[in-house]
Amino acid sequence: LTSRQPFLNPKLLYVRQFVIGAILLSFYGLLQTPVLVMMPVFLENLIGYPVDLVGLLQMPRGVGLIIALTLASKLSGKIDPRIIMGTGFALLAISNFEMSHWSLDVSAWKIIWTGIFQGIGAGLIMLPTQEIAFHGSNSDQRTDASAIMNLARSMCSSLGVSVTLIVYFLSAGISRSDLIPNINLQSSFFNALPNSGDRAEALATMEIEIQRQASMLGYDGAFLFLTVLSIIPIIILLFVGNLKVGDQKYE
Repeated sequence: LTSRQPFLNPKLLYVRQFVIGAILLSFYGLLQTPVLVMMPVFLENLIGYPVDLVGLLQMPRGVGLIIALTLASKLSGKIDPRIIMGTGFALLAISNFEMSHWSLDVSAWKIIWTGIFQGIGAGLIMLPTQEIAFHGSNSDQRTDASAIMNLARSMCSSLGVSVTLIVYFLSAGISRSDLIPNINLQSSFFNALPNSGDRAEALATMEIEIQRQASMLGYDGAFLFLTVLSIIPIIILLFVGNLKVGDQKYE
């Protein structure tokens, strides 16, 4: 801020179109990375899929990303980038909302199509945001612009993982507190057990099941949080004014 020749030019932060692109790319990091971190753990540890199947179930996300990047490149300059990005964030919101209703018997098909939606949404967001940001900077500022954007995306990715995990643990803890009072140790089920050893084993089994259900509800809460977070950039796009991409100006 005080140097005549700073390592990164802070004057870029005064360029409206660059800041818009950087903010939207930051939301991309906030929304994408938490799912990438949580899904393998969810599928392997909670649902019980083997690790090779977990990898295969993550593949549709990559397929959707490739399809969306190809589509976005062809639509660039032909359609208002706000529409493309809005569609991408909407697909993330839809998939996260669907994931917030999952249970322990979620089908592989639901995991596949939500993964495809996640990948397509990410691809539709990534390319237009970079086009908007880079068009908002001069050609001699592109290196600084790229560094600032990647810094913002990386920081928000880490922040997104941290906050989403906090939401998960809070949601799981609250759910566990709500489930435990429903266990009645004086029920006929426990009284019918012949000895205390059987009762202890039944309680241990019950504890494992409560923990699984609470953990599932914790994931549901985290995915619902990401759903709400996906709506914020859509609202931002509704109030974004003039944008320039290539030779086109969108008002």
